[in-house]
Amino acid sequence: MKKHSLFKTGNVSVMLVVTIILLVTITTAAVALAVSTTRDTTTFTLGERALAVAESGAENAILLLLRNPSYLGDSNLPIGPGTATIEVTGTNPIIIISTGVVGNLSRRIQVTVTQSDDQLSVSSWQEI
Repeated sequence: MKKHSLFKTGNVSVMLVVTIILLVTITTAAVALAVSTTRDTTTFTLGERALAVAESGAENAILLLLRNPSYLGDSNLPIGPGTATIEVTGTNPIIIISTGVVGNLSRRIQVTVTQSDDQLSVSSWQEI
């Protein structure tokens, strides 16, 4: 009576090929997940930086309005890693819209201020 071995040459080759295919599939999925996570993190970080640039632009506009009540804004004002475009409209209340751009991402802030004598009071500050 012949003994049948599970580890004959043909059986081992099939098991080896299946194992390699599984390992390659798992490795590919792990790499794809890592790349996707890195891309999402980068996008989030750029968005947060764009928001910080927009907020800095709005703060700059408030300061310039205190110095010059007829200030109407700036375009492509360099701030940190990006640029801000600031639009100032209205008289009382004054609406400041600041757009921060970093890379290909942009965020906008709208600030409403009221002017009384030589003082500006911020009545609202929100992302739009």
